[in-house]
Amino acid sequence: MYKHLLIATDGSELADKAVVHGLELAKALGAKASAVMVTEPWTAVMTGEMGLAYPIEDYEKAVAANARDALAKVDRTARSAGVSCDTIHVKDKFAADGIIDTAKE
Repeated sequence: MYKHLLIATDGSELADKAVVHGLELAKALGAKASAVMVTEPWTAVMTGEMGLAYPIEDYEKAVAANARDALAKVDRTARSAGVSCDTIHVKDKFAADGIIDTAKE
């Protein structure tokens, strides 16, 4: 039926539940899984004085670290479940666009 499942995460507790469920489904179906985390562009979240107080370099480092940590957790969960799961960080896109672009690939 399904050969490859795409699981989106933002690293939150609720997303962790979806990751576990998605990996369980992949295992039950004998499917491969990929986990994606999309981080928005700096300009989408920082305007006015906030943008000055939180420079782009700091933002990019923070979101990269957050994505790395969240996807590492997915990787550990997948390994312990015995499921093959690639992890993908899509930068500088809005979540829906990044997820859809990843699914199309």
